Amino acid sequence: MLDLDETLIHFKEVDNSQTFLVRPYCHEFLREMSKHYEIVIFTASVKQYADTILDIIDKESSISHRLYRQHTRLE
Repeated sequence: MLDLDETLIHFKEVDNSQTFLVRPYCHEFLREMSKHYEIVIFTASVKQYADTILDIIDKESSISHRLYRQHTRLE
């Protein structure tokens, strides 16, 4: 299980513009790890935001499962 924010990407705000940067070798890491492991991504972000980013960084469908804020619960 990997966290999306600050592990695979870095969110950046510059001059009132928001963007994200993909960590170096992220694509290669996902591709190689998917050969040996089932990759699960978690983010505390909302689904719409996360899916937009994950669709960009996971062109090869290396990620098996996506978990979002709504998958957590308070006890």
